[in-house]
Amino acid sequence: MGDFRLFLNPADTVLSPALWSQGIWEANESRWVVASLRPGDVFVDVGANLGYYTVLASVIVGETGRVYAFEPDPVSFALLERNVRVNGLENVVLEQKAVS
Repeated sequence: MGDFRLFLNPADTVLSPALWSQGIWEANESRWVVASLRPGDVFVDVGANLGYYTVLASVIVGETGRVYAFEPDPVSFALLERNVRVNGLENVVLEQKAVS
């Protein structure tokens, strides 16, 4: 779905195995995100987990866009930070906070 790298959580039994085996998470939703976003858009990822949608959206909205990613869990947030960093994404704002 995108040309990016993701570090996965070996303790995860849902998201990480799907990404490892299929290379995509929630195929319909992923296609919708790709079809809906444009360069310069703003995307908010609430419950970003390890950052699959954060990274996907960041690549699409590009340098003129912005992605805000919220993830309260320390383990997931560490992976989120790592995935943003390894992909060199400078248009992402990370917040280790819950949103309700």
